[in-house]
Amino acid sequence: MKSRERELYKKILIIAMPIAMQNFMQSALNMLDIFMVGKLGDDAIAAVGSANQLFFLMVLLMFGINSGANVFTAQYWGKGDIISIKKVFGIALILSTAGSLIFAMISFFMAEEIIAIFRKESSVIKLGAEYLRIVLISYIFTAASFSVAVILRSMGKNSMPMVTSIISFFLNGILNYILIFGKFGFPAMGVKGAAVATTIARVVEFIITFGVIYLWKYEIAGKLRELINFNFSYLKEFIKVSLPVIINEVMWAGGMVAYFYIYSKISKSAAAAVTIEGSIERMALVIFIGTASATGAIIGNTIGSGEKERAYEYSKQIIKLGIILAVTVGIIVFFSSSYILSFYNVSDKVKKDALYLTWAFAMYLPVKIFNLHNVIGILRSGGDTKYAMFLDITGMWLISIPLGLFCVFFTELSVVIIFLIMNSEEIFKFIMGVIRFKSKKWINEL
Repeated sequence: MKSRERELYKKILIIAMPIAMQNFMQSALNMLDIFMVGKLGDDAIAAVGSANQLFFLMVLLMFGINSGANVFTAQYWGKGDIISIKKVFGIALILSTAGSLIFAMISFFMAEEIIAIFRKESSVIKLGAEYLRIVLISYIFTAASFSVAVILRSMGKNSMPMVTSIISFFLNGILNYILIFGKFGFPAMGVKGAAVATTIARVVEFIITFGVIYLWKYEIAGKLRELINFNFSYLKEFIKVSLPVIINEVMWAGGMVAYFYIYSKISKSAAAAVTIEGSIERMALVIFIGTASATGAIIGNTIGSGEKERAYEYSKQIIKLGIILAVTVGIIVFFSSSYILSFYNVSDKVKKDALYLTWAFAMYLPVKIFNLHNVIGILRSGGDTKYAMFLDITGMWLISIPLGLFCVFFTELSVVIIFLIMNSEEIFKFIMGVIRFKSKKWINEL
Protein backbone atom coordinates (compact mmCIF):
# COMPACT_ATOMS: atom_id res chain seq x y z
CA MET A 1 0.00 0.00 0.00
CA LYS A 2 1.33 3.41 -0.95
CA SER A 3 2.18 5.87 1.80
CA ARG A 4 -0.45 8.33 0.50
CA GLU A 5 -3.12 5.64 0.71
CA ARG A 6 -2.05 4.78 4.25
CA GLU A 7 -2.24 8.46 5.17
CA LEU A 8 -5.76 8.69 3.71
CA TYR A 9 -7.04 5.56 5.47
CA LYS A 10 -5.57 6.81 8.73
CA LYS A 11 -7.44 10.11 8.32
CA ILE A 12 -10.67 8.26 7.56
CA LEU A 13 -10.23 6.06 10.62
CA ILE A 14 -9.53 9.00 12.94
CA ILE A 15 -12.55 10.98 11.71
CA ALA A 16 -14.96 8.15 10.92
CA MET A 17 -14.72 6.01 14.06
CA PRO A 18 -16.10 8.59 16.53
CA ILE A 19 -18.85 9.44 14.02
CA ALA A 20 -19.61 5.76 13.49
CA MET A 21 -19.71 5.23 17.25
CA GLN A 22 -22.07 8.19 17.65
CA ASN A 23 -24.36 6.90 14.92
CA PHE A 24 -24.13 3.40 16.37
CA MET A 25 -25.39 4.75 19.66
CA GLN A 26 -28.21 6.66 17.97
CA SER A 27 -29.19 3.63 15.88
CA ALA A 28 -28.87 1.29 18.84
CA LEU A 29 -31.10 3.67 20.77
CA ASN A 30 -33.68 3.49 17.98
CA MET A 31 -33.44 -0.31 17.93
CA LEU A 32 -33.72 -0.40 21.72
CA ASP A 33 -36.88 1.73 21.56
CA ILE A 34 -38.40 -0.53 18.91
CA PHE A 35 -37.34 -3.65 20.84
CA MET A 36 -38.79 -2.47 24.16
CA VAL A 37 -41.96 -1.03 22.65
CA GLY A 38 -42.29 -4.25 20.65
CA LYS A 39 -42.83 -6.04 23.96
CA LEU A 40 -46.15 -4.17 24.16
CA GLY A 41 -47.45 -5.69 20.91
CA ASP A 42 -47.95 -4.88 17.21
CA ASP A 43 -50.20 -1.84 17.88
CA ALA A 44 -47.54 -0.16 20.00
CA ILE A 45 -44.74 -0.75 17.51
CA ALA A 46 -46.92 0.49 14.62
CA ALA A 47 -47.87 3.59 16.64
CA VAL A 48 -44.29 4.54 17.51
CA GLY A 49 -43.14 3.78 13.95
CA SER A 50 -45.83 6.07 12.56
CA ALA A 51 -45.16 8.84 15.10
CA ASN A 52 -41.44 8.77 14.39
CA GLN A 53 -42.02 9.56 10.72
CA LEU A 54 -42.44 13.25 11.62
CA PHE A 55 -39.30 13.21 13.74
CA PHE A 56 -37.52 11.54 10.84
CA LEU A 57 -38.67 14.39 8.56
CA MET A 58 -37.34 16.94 11.04
CA VAL A 59 -33.97 15.23 11.40
CA LEU A 60 -33.52 15.18 7.64
CA LEU A 61 -34.38 18.87 7.43
CA MET A 62 -31.70 19.43 10.09
CA PHE A 63 -29.34 17.29 8.04
CA GLY A 64 -30.04 19.40 4.95
CA ILE A 65 -29.44 22.69 6.74
CA ASN A 66 -26.32 21.46 8.47
CA SER A 67 -24.95 19.67 5.41
CA GLY A 68 -24.82 23.08 3.73
CA ALA A 69 -22.97 24.34 6.79
CA ASN A 70 -20.71 21.29 6.55
CA VAL A 71 -19.62 22.21 3.01
CA PHE A 72 -18.56 25.72 4.09
CA THR A 73 -17.02 24.65 7.40
CA ALA A 74 -14.85 21.93 5.83
CA GLN A 75 -13.37 24.35 3.31
CA TYR A 76 -13.01 27.20 5.87
CA TRP A 77 -11.21 24.78 8.20
CA GLY A 78 -8.84 23.91 5.37
CA LYS A 79 -8.04 27.63 5.12
CA GLY A 80 -7.90 28.19 8.90
CA ASP A 81 -10.75 30.75 8.84
CA ILE A 82 -12.29 30.44 12.33
CA ILE A 83 -14.26 33.70 12.13
CA SER A 84 -16.24 32.45 9.14
CA ILE A 85 -16.82 29.08 10.82
CA LYS A 86 -18.53 30.87 13.73
CA LYS A 87 -20.78 32.69 11.25
CA VAL A 88 -21.73 29.42 9.61
CA PHE A 89 -22.43 27.85 13.01
CA GLY A 90 -24.68 30.78 13.92
CA ILE A 91 -26.68 30.48 10.71
CA ALA A 92 -27.03 26.70 11.10
CA LEU A 93 -28.17 27.07 14.71
CA ILE A 94 -30.80 29.71 13.89
CA LEU A 95 -32.24 27.81 10.92
CA SER A 96 -32.21 24.44 12.72
CA THR A 97 -33.97 25.62 15.87
CA ALA A 98 -36.55 27.58 13.83
CA GLY A 99 -37.31 24.47 11.80
CA SER A 100 -37.62 22.30 14.92
CA LEU A 101 -40.17 24.72 16.44
CA ILE A 102 -42.35 24.39 13.34
CA PHE A 103 -42.28 20.58 13.64
CA ALA A 104 -43.09 20.78 17.36
CA MET A 105 -46.16 22.91 16.64
CA ILE A 106 -47.33 20.50 13.94
CA SER A 107 -46.89 17.59 16.36
CA PHE A 108 -48.90 19.33 19.07
CA PHE A 109 -51.86 20.50 16.99
CA MET A 110 -52.08 17.68 14.42
CA ALA A 111 -50.91 14.54 16.25
CA GLU A 112 -53.95 12.38 15.43
CA GLU A 113 -54.05 13.53 11.82
CA ILE A 114 -50.36 12.64 11.37
CA ILE A 115 -50.78 9.09 12.71
CA ALA A 116 -53.98 8.63 10.67
CA ILE A 117 -51.99 9.14 7.47
CA PHE A 118 -50.35 5.79 8.10
CA ARG A 119 -52.80 3.76 10.19
CA LYS A 120 -56.58 3.83 10.53
CA GLU A 121 -56.92 1.70 13.68
CA SER A 122 -58.18 3.90 16.54
CA SER A 123 -55.92 2.13 19.05
CA VAL A 124 -52.81 2.88 16.97
CA ILE A 125 -53.83 6.51 16.39
CA LYS A 126 -54.41 7.04 20.13
CA LEU A 127 -51.07 5.53 21.14
CA GLY A 128 -49.16 7.37 18.40
CA ALA A 129 -50.68 10.76 19.27
CA GLU A 130 -49.85 10.29 22.97
CA TYR A 131 -46.24 9.50 22.07
CA LEU A 132 -45.97 12.43 19.66
CA ARG A 133 -47.30 15.09 22.06
CA ILE A 134 -44.64 14.18 24.62
CA VAL A 135 -41.61 13.62 22.40
CA LEU A 136 -42.10 16.97 20.56
CA ILE A 137 -40.49 18.67 23.58
CA SER A 138 -37.18 17.10 22.56
CA TYR A 139 -37.18 18.53 19.03
CA ILE A 140 -35.50 21.91 19.66
CA PHE A 141 -32.84 20.32 21.89
CA THR A 142 -32.13 17.66 19.27
CA ALA A 143 -31.82 20.31 16.54
CA ALA A 144 -29.30 22.41 18.47
CA SER A 145 -27.16 19.39 19.41
CA PHE A 146 -27.28 18.22 15.80
CA SER A 147 -25.83 21.51 14.54
CA VAL A 148 -22.92 21.30 16.96
CA ALA A 149 -22.15 17.69 15.97
CA VAL A 150 -22.12 18.39 12.22
CA ILE A 151 -19.94 21.52 12.50
CA LEU A 152 -17.41 19.71 14.71
CA ARG A 153 -17.31 16.77 12.29
CA SER A 154 -16.35 19.13 9.48
CA MET A 155 -13.39 20.21 11.60
CA GLY A 156 -12.37 16.64 12.41
CA LYS A 157 -13.39 17.05 16.07
CA ASN A 158 -15.67 14.10 16.70
CA SER A 159 -14.90 12.89 20.22
CA MET A 160 -17.30 15.14 22.12
CA PRO A 161 -20.41 14.36 20.01
CA MET A 162 -19.54 10.67 20.36
CA VAL A 163 -19.33 10.87 24.16
CA THR A 164 -22.62 12.77 24.48
CA SER A 165 -24.32 10.18 22.27
CA ILE A 166 -23.03 7.37 24.48
CA ILE A 167 -24.37 9.12 27.58
CA SER A 168 -27.71 9.74 25.86
CA PHE A 169 -27.91 6.10 24.76
CA PHE A 170 -27.41 4.61 28.20
CA LEU A 171 -29.67 7.17 29.89
CA ASN A 172 -32.45 6.53 27.37
CA GLY A 173 -32.11 2.77 27.69
CA ILE A 174 -32.29 2.88 31.49
CA LEU A 175 -35.25 5.26 31.47
CA ASN A 176 -37.02 3.15 28.83
CA TYR A 177 -36.76 0.10 31.08
CA ILE A 178 -38.01 2.00 34.12
CA LEU A 179 -40.82 4.01 32.54
CA ILE A 180 -42.18 1.62 29.88
CA PHE A 181 -42.47 -1.38 32.21
CA GLY A 182 -42.84 0.39 35.59
CA LYS A 183 -39.70 -0.56 37.50
CA PHE A 184 -38.27 0.73 40.82
CA GLY A 185 -41.64 2.02 42.03
CA PHE A 186 -42.53 3.97 38.87
CA PRO A 187 -45.87 3.31 37.15
CA ALA A 188 -45.84 1.35 33.88
CA MET A 189 -46.36 4.08 31.25
CA GLY A 190 -46.02 1.96 28.10
CA VAL A 191 -45.62 4.02 24.93
CA LYS A 192 -45.78 7.27 26.94
CA GLY A 193 -42.80 6.05 28.97
CA ALA A 194 -40.75 5.62 25.79
CA ALA A 195 -41.54 9.21 24.81
CA VAL A 196 -40.61 10.61 28.24
CA ALA A 197 -37.34 8.64 28.27
CA THR A 198 -36.36 9.91 24.82
CA THR A 199 -37.16 13.50 25.77
CA ILE A 200 -35.12 13.45 28.98
CA ALA A 201 -32.15 11.88 27.18
CA ARG A 202 -32.21 14.55 24.43
CA VAL A 203 -32.37 17.40 26.95
CA VAL A 204 -29.41 16.00 28.91
CA GLU A 205 -27.45 15.56 25.66
CA PHE A 206 -28.11 19.24 24.80
CA ILE A 207 -26.99 20.48 28.23
CA ILE A 208 -23.75 18.48 28.11
CA THR A 209 -23.00 19.46 24.48
CA PHE A 210 -23.27 23.21 24.96
CA GLY A 211 -21.70 23.08 28.41
CA VAL A 212 -18.60 21.37 27.01
CA ILE A 213 -18.10 23.58 23.93
CA TYR A 214 -18.24 26.77 26.00
CA LEU A 215 -16.47 25.60 29.15
CA TRP A 216 -13.65 24.01 27.12
CA LYS A 217 -13.64 26.92 24.65
CA TYR A 218 -14.07 25.04 21.37
CA GLU A 219 -13.40 27.10 18.23
CA ILE A 220 -17.14 27.38 17.46
CA ALA A 221 -17.93 28.72 20.95
CA GLY A 222 -18.42 32.28 19.80
CA LYS A 223 -20.19 35.10 21.56
CA LEU A 224 -23.65 36.01 20.30
CA ARG A 225 -22.34 38.90 18.19
CA GLU A 226 -19.81 36.57 16.52
CA LEU A 227 -22.46 33.97 15.69
CA ILE A 228 -24.79 36.52 14.07
CA ASN A 229 -22.02 38.59 12.46
CA PHE A 230 -23.21 38.05 8.89
CA ASN A 231 -24.95 40.30 6.39
CA PHE A 232 -27.61 39.53 3.81
CA SER A 233 -25.15 38.90 0.99
CA TYR A 234 -23.30 36.31 3.09
CA LEU A 235 -26.57 34.64 4.06
CA LYS A 236 -27.57 34.63 0.39
CA GLU A 237 -24.32 32.83 -0.54
CA PHE A 238 -24.87 30.32 2.26
CA ILE A 239 -28.42 29.63 1.09
CA LYS A 240 -27.29 29.37 -2.55
CA VAL A 241 -25.12 26.37 -1.67
CA SER A 242 -27.32 25.02 1.13
CA LEU A 243 -30.75 25.30 -0.49
CA PRO A 244 -30.28 22.38 -2.91
CA VAL A 245 -29.15 20.24 0.03
CA ILE A 246 -32.13 21.36 2.14
CA ILE A 247 -34.56 20.69 -0.72
CA ASN A 248 -32.80 17.39 -1.32
CA GLU A 249 -33.18 16.27 2.30
CA VAL A 250 -36.76 17.52 2.65
CA MET A 251 -37.77 15.77 -0.57
CA TRP A 252 -35.86 12.66 0.47
CA ALA A 253 -37.51 12.74 3.90
CA GLY A 254 -40.90 13.19 2.27
CA GLY A 255 -40.05 10.23 0.08
CA MET A 256 -39.19 8.09 3.10
CA VAL A 257 -42.54 9.00 4.63
CA ALA A 258 -44.14 8.06 1.30
CA TYR A 259 -42.31 4.72 1.52
CA PHE A 260 -43.76 4.11 4.97
CA TYR A 261 -47.22 5.09 3.66
CA ILE A 262 -46.86 2.58 0.82
CA TYR A 263 -45.81 -0.23 3.15
CA SER A 264 -48.58 0.70 5.61
CA LYS A 265 -51.16 0.29 2.85
CA ILE A 266 -50.09 -3.33 2.43
CA SER A 267 -50.95 -4.30 6.03
CA LYS A 268 -50.25 -3.49 9.67
CA SER A 269 -47.84 -6.42 9.83
CA ALA A 270 -45.97 -5.09 6.77
CA ALA A 271 -45.56 -1.69 8.47
CA ALA A 272 -44.25 -3.37 11.62
CA ALA A 273 -41.83 -5.53 9.59
CA VAL A 274 -40.48 -2.48 7.73
CA THR A 275 -40.04 -0.63 11.05
CA ILE A 276 -37.99 -3.52 12.45
CA GLU A 277 -35.93 -3.86 9.24
CA GLY A 278 -35.28 -0.13 9.35
CA SER A 279 -33.81 -0.37 12.84
CA ILE A 280 -31.46 -3.15 11.68
CA GLU A 281 -30.59 -1.19 8.53
CA ARG A 282 -29.62 1.88 10.55
CA MET A 283 -27.34 -0.26 12.69
CA ALA A 284 -25.66 -1.71 9.60
CA LEU A 285 -25.13 1.73 8.11
CA VAL A 286 -23.44 3.35 11.13
CA ILE A 287 -19.90 2.72 9.92
CA PHE A 288 -20.77 4.11 6.50
CA ILE A 289 -22.35 7.25 7.94
CA GLY A 290 -19.00 7.69 9.63
CA THR A 291 -16.94 7.12 6.49
CA ALA A 292 -19.25 9.32 4.39
CA SER A 293 -18.94 12.15 6.93
CA ALA A 294 -15.18 11.63 7.06
CA THR A 295 -15.11 11.77 3.26
CA GLY A 296 -16.90 15.11 3.29
CA ALA A 297 -14.45 16.55 5.81
CA ILE A 298 -11.33 15.21 4.07
CA ILE A 299 -12.37 16.10 0.51
CA GLY A 300 -13.68 19.51 1.60
CA ASN A 301 -10.48 20.30 3.51
CA THR A 302 -8.37 19.17 0.53
CA ILE A 303 -10.30 21.28 -1.99
CA GLY A 304 -10.22 24.24 0.41
CA SER A 305 -6.43 24.04 0.53
CA GLY A 306 -6.29 24.15 -3.30
CA GLU A 307 -5.35 20.50 -3.98
CA LYS A 308 -8.10 19.55 -6.44
CA GLU A 309 -6.35 16.62 -8.11
CA ARG A 310 -5.48 15.08 -4.77
CA ALA A 311 -9.14 15.44 -3.77
CA TYR A 312 -10.13 13.37 -6.82
CA GLU A 313 -7.54 10.67 -6.07
CA TYR A 314 -8.63 10.52 -2.44
CA SER A 315 -12.24 10.09 -3.59
CA LYS A 316 -11.36 7.09 -5.77
CA GLN A 317 -9.61 5.38 -2.88
CA ILE A 318 -12.54 6.05 -0.55
CA ILE A 319 -15.03 4.59 -3.05
CA LYS A 320 -12.96 1.41 -3.32
CA LEU A 321 -12.72 1.10 0.46
CA GLY A 322 -16.46 1.69 0.83
CA ILE A 323 -17.44 -1.09 -1.56
CA ILE A 324 -15.12 -3.60 0.16
CA LEU A 325 -16.61 -2.72 3.54
CA ALA A 326 -20.16 -2.88 2.14
CA VAL A 327 -19.71 -6.43 0.83
CA THR A 328 -18.31 -7.49 4.21
CA VAL A 329 -21.10 -5.88 6.24
CA GLY A 330 -23.73 -7.23 3.83
CA ILE A 331 -22.53 -10.79 4.43
CA ILE A 332 -22.58 -10.27 8.21
CA VAL A 333 -26.12 -8.82 8.10
CA PHE A 334 -27.35 -11.67 5.90
CA PHE A 335 -26.15 -14.42 8.23
CA SER A 336 -26.90 -12.70 11.57
CA SER A 337 -30.39 -11.37 10.86
CA SER A 338 -32.23 -14.51 12.03
CA TYR A 339 -30.49 -14.32 15.40
CA ILE A 340 -31.20 -10.59 15.79
CA LEU A 341 -34.89 -11.00 14.95
CA SER A 342 -35.28 -13.81 17.49
CA PHE A 343 -35.27 -11.15 20.23
CA TYR A 344 -38.37 -9.35 18.90
CA ASN A 345 -41.70 -10.24 20.50
CA VAL A 346 -43.83 -9.91 17.36
CA SER A 347 -45.99 -12.25 15.32
CA ASP A 348 -44.40 -14.93 13.13
CA LYS A 349 -45.65 -13.13 10.01
CA VAL A 350 -43.92 -9.86 11.03
CA LYS A 351 -40.73 -11.71 11.94
CA LYS A 352 -40.63 -13.64 8.64
CA ASP A 353 -41.21 -10.52 6.52
CA ALA A 354 -38.60 -8.58 8.51
CA LEU A 355 -36.08 -11.36 7.85
CA TYR A 356 -36.63 -11.33 4.08
CA LEU A 357 -36.55 -7.51 4.02
CA THR A 358 -33.20 -7.55 5.84
CA TRP A 359 -31.80 -10.04 3.33
CA ALA A 360 -32.97 -7.79 0.47
CA PHE A 361 -31.24 -4.81 2.10
CA ALA A 362 -28.00 -6.82 2.39
CA MET A 363 -28.12 -7.55 -1.35
CA TYR A 364 -28.41 -3.87 -2.26
CA LEU A 365 -25.82 -2.67 0.26
CA PRO A 366 -22.69 -2.29 -1.97
CA VAL A 367 -24.57 -0.13 -4.52
CA LYS A 368 -26.26 1.81 -1.72
CA ILE A 369 -22.91 2.57 -0.07
CA PHE A 370 -21.35 3.83 -3.29
CA ASN A 371 -24.27 6.24 -3.63
CA LEU A 372 -23.97 7.32 0.02
CA HIS A 373 -20.26 8.16 -0.29
CA ASN A 374 -20.68 9.78 -3.69
CA VAL A 375 -23.65 12.02 -2.90
CA ILE A 376 -22.97 12.99 0.73
CA GLY A 377 -19.20 12.67 0.97
CA ILE A 378 -17.92 13.62 -2.48
CA LEU A 379 -20.34 15.67 -4.59
CA ARG A 380 -21.56 17.84 -1.72
CA SER A 381 -18.08 18.47 -0.32
CA GLY A 382 -17.10 19.77 -3.75
CA GLY A 383 -20.04 22.17 -3.75
CA ASP A 384 -21.90 20.16 -6.42
CA THR A 385 -25.09 20.23 -4.36
CA LYS A 386 -27.47 20.68 -7.29
CA TYR A 387 -26.41 17.46 -9.02
CA ALA A 388 -26.51 15.59 -5.71
CA MET A 389 -30.08 16.84 -5.33
CA PHE A 390 -30.90 15.69 -8.86
CA LEU A 391 -29.68 12.15 -8.13
CA ASP A 392 -31.63 11.74 -4.91
CA ILE A 393 -34.90 13.36 -5.96
CA THR A 394 -35.09 11.83 -9.44
CA GLY A 395 -34.36 8.31 -8.22
CA MET A 396 -36.89 8.54 -5.41
CA TRP A 397 -39.80 10.54 -6.86
CA LEU A 398 -39.68 9.47 -10.51
CA ILE A 399 -38.69 5.82 -10.08
CA SER A 400 -39.11 4.35 -6.60
CA ILE A 401 -42.33 5.95 -5.34
CA PRO A 402 -44.34 5.60 -8.60
CA LEU A 403 -43.34 1.93 -8.79
CA GLY A 404 -44.29 1.40 -5.14
CA LEU A 405 -47.69 3.07 -5.51
CA PHE A 406 -48.42 1.04 -8.64
CA CYS A 407 -47.51 -2.21 -6.87
CA VAL A 408 -49.67 -1.42 -3.82
CA PHE A 409 -52.81 -0.32 -5.66
CA PHE A 410 -52.70 -2.50 -8.78
CA THR A 411 -50.94 -5.72 -7.76
CA GLU A 412 -51.01 -8.31 -4.96
CA LEU A 413 -47.23 -8.46 -4.56
CA SER A 414 -45.73 -9.09 -1.12
CA VAL A 415 -43.98 -6.42 0.93
CA VAL A 416 -40.62 -8.07 0.20
CA ILE A 417 -41.03 -7.94 -3.60
CA ILE A 418 -42.26 -4.34 -3.43
CA PHE A 419 -39.24 -3.47 -1.28
CA LEU A 420 -36.90 -4.95 -3.90
CA ILE A 421 -38.64 -3.10 -6.74
CA MET A 422 -38.59 0.25 -4.95
CA ASN A 423 -34.89 -0.06 -4.14
CA SER A 424 -34.12 -0.21 -7.87
CA GLU A 425 -33.63 3.57 -7.62
CA GLU A 426 -30.17 2.78 -6.24
CA ILE A 427 -29.16 1.36 -9.64
CA PHE A 428 -30.16 4.61 -11.38
CA LYS A 429 -28.23 6.71 -8.84
CA PHE A 430 -25.20 4.45 -9.22
CA ILE A 431 -25.02 4.78 -13.03
CA MET A 432 -25.58 8.55 -13.11
CA GLY A 433 -23.33 9.06 -10.08
CA VAL A 434 -20.38 7.27 -11.69
CA ILE A 435 -20.71 9.44 -14.80
CA ARG A 436 -20.74 12.64 -12.75
CA PHE A 437 -17.84 11.56 -10.55
CA LYS A 438 -15.59 10.76 -13.51
CA SER A 439 -16.38 14.14 -15.14
CA LYS A 440 -14.71 16.00 -12.19
CA LYS A 441 -17.31 18.78 -12.61
CA TRP A 442 -18.15 18.38 -8.93
CA ILE A 443 -14.82 19.87 -7.76
CA ASN A 444 -15.49 23.51 -6.88
CA GLU A 445 -13.58 25.73 -4.44
CA LEU A 446 -16.08 27.86 -2.54
